[in-house]
Amino acid sequence: MNPQPTSLIPANDAARLAALRRYRLLDTGPEESFDTITSMMAEVFGVPLSFISLVDEQRVYYKSSYGGFPHAQVPREDSLCSHTILNNGPLIIENAQNDPCFSDGPYVAPEGGIRFYAGVPLVTHDGFAIGTVCIVDMKPRSFSEAETRLLERFAWMAGHEIETHQLVQHQAGAEKQLNESNEELRFVTDLIPQLVWATQPDGYSYYFNSRWLEYTGLSFDDVKGDGWTQSLHPDDLESTLAAWRNAVERSEAYDVEYRLRGSDGTYRWFMARGTPMMDDEGRILRWYGTTTDIHEQKRAEEELEQKVLDRTRELSEAQASLRAIVDNAPIGLMVYTSERDASGKIADFRMLDYNARGNELTGISKEDRERLPLSGLLKIYGREWQLAEYVEWVEQRRPAAWEQYVEATGKWLWVTVTPLNDGFLRTLSDITELKLSQQQVEQQSEFANSVLDSSINAVVALDAIHDNHGELVDFRIVKINKAFSTILGLGEEVLGLSHGRLFPGPHEGGVFSLYRQVLLSGEPERREIFTDEKDLNSWFDLSVVKRGENGLVVSFNNISTQRQAAI
Repeated sequence: MNPQPTSLIPANDAARLAALRRYRLLDTGPEESFDTITSMMAEVFGVPLSFISLVDEQRVYYKSSYGGFPHAQVPREDSLCSHTILNNGPLIIENAQNDPCFSDGPYVAPEGGIRFYAGVPLVTHDGFAIGTVCIVDMKPRSFSEAETRLLERFAWMAGHEIETHQLVQHQAGAEKQLNESNEELRFVTDLIPQLVWATQPDGYSYYFNSRWLEYTGLSFDDVKGDGWTQSLHPDDLESTLAAWRNAVERSEAYDVEYRLRGSDGTYRWFMARGTPMMDDEGRILRWYGTTTDIHEQKRAEEELEQKVLDRTRELSEAQASLRAIVDNAPIGLMVYTSERDASGKIADFRMLDYNARGNELTGISKEDRERLPLSGLLKIYGREWQLAEYVEWVEQRRPAAWEQYVEATGKWLWVTVTPLNDGFLRTLSDITELKLSQQQVEQQSEFANSVLDSSINAVVALDAIHDNHGELVDFRIVKINKAFSTILGLGEEVLGLSHGRLFPGPHEGGVFSLYRQVLLSGEPERREIFTDEKDLNSWFDLSVVKRGENGLVVSFNNISTQRQAAI
């Protein structure tokens, strides 16, 4: 392996690599949830290539890529993503060919190579940058602050998916996904400049985001139900309603273009697209859709904004679908926003939204959850001192996680805190069964050790050692009991040593041959042997049995007295 340039290796790389491997995503197959994110990035930003990358020790592995990039991985020193994880924020390269830091790179220098690159680090809940989300173009381009914020949101989505992926692995039988709250849906749909709507299964419109109402100049009471059609151009009314009725009757996606009247009385062309959200039996629960301005007569800034709107409709639909199952999430979810004093300092935190699972896990009542600030809830836990830590995490935008026992419910919880804007997302995962399992394993281990130490026979566990060709060359001592120390006068200092180093007798014809026979055949053996090693000069009754695929358990007792008596 080639050593990496020092400039590309962060000081915490060993811990960072351990965090990366904890998620078990390297060399895994394609997954729709990740591929959806990269395809949306490519469409939203209008670039030919987009990636979700994981920066391993010697390579950069692409968990998901869009645009036909021919490699599943590239050397770490050749990838711009290796530079991105060194930053606390985004890395934007508008023209790599003109940047002396990157112009000689193997994917930049050739004709037709990378010119534009924008990447954001993927940061775990405990603060390690394990990879990036990035977009690439073969021609130079500028990248606005608004686009940078949107790319950071895609990074948040990818990071959220990675954390959810790990949670699903560790909790068998849990729900598939950790989902966004209703407040998150409202936040996102009101943030973007797209017109977002939702209807009941029969097509009755019950939700319009603030952008819709602002554009049309109408109130919600004016547009609910079929009221929104009053803003349609008369020539588009019949075809639009026919397409909508057909979509509702057939439970198919709705896709139509029409002219919509604005509050100033002028019409602009829009594209409306709706998708039915169905349950497991194929019944429609809701329709979610977006209406996007596609009017061609725009100023340059409006054209860029419009491209983002067109390509982010899938993000809006995904957020709407996630909302439908948030209250059935297997973990507790709580979103808090800060409350600041007159000087602007954070004094406390107020609840914005939560799910019922959080109350079940903590024993906090619905009334207390909605009435009390964070300081009041912490007092119920007996953790008033922790308010200062929450303030520090939010101000430094630093995630945190810990285990916590809740007496009110008898539950062990894994608690995570992720800063969000001027507040944080808190999650609670039930790890009670895992903790009980760990305690049971510890008790079983203590019992096994007590049984071994009460035996009058010496017992030693060995692991086989093979050379580079797979040949058995020795055994390593991994466990001994008290009788072993008593009989041989050797203590725990022998753990980790090779048997051959401790007892350097001949391989052939000695105990090594016996050990090899049992390891290969799997059949136990018992023999009486005489040894003068370590000045023992004694006879031993030796039993050998195979342990697992690559180990042995050897027990023996000094029978010199019995042998002499027999003589």
